[in-house]
Amino acid sequence: EYGSAQEESDALFAAARKMKRGSKVVEELMQKSLEGEQILNDAMLDLAPMADNQALLDEGTLVLIQERLERTCKKTGFQSPNLNETDEMQQKSQSNKQNQRKNEQQRNKPNP
Repeated sequence: EYGSAQEESDALFAAARKMKRGSKVVEELMQKSLEGEQILNDAMLDLAPMADNQALLDEGTLVLIQERLERTCKKTGFQSPNLNETDEMQQKSQSNKQNQRKNEQQRNKPNP
């Protein structure tokens, strides 16, 4: 496979350098992932009383949690919901439900 021992050793050293660089990159990615996980765990702990119906969080607390997640979005992947899109989706959903009810009522009416 190799023409000489020198070529083989050069190829093996090059492969070792690549593996070492790859290990370093993976280590850095794992560290970033752990940091993001810790941020998300902290947010979950802050929200836990509300999820368990033990307590209601005031709007200020929710805003602080959201702002913290937005500041750290590169580490966590958090995306703040677009309230306009959410409202539009809710309106479409309500409109669809109303249309379904009308269709059901028309189907259930006796035909004269």
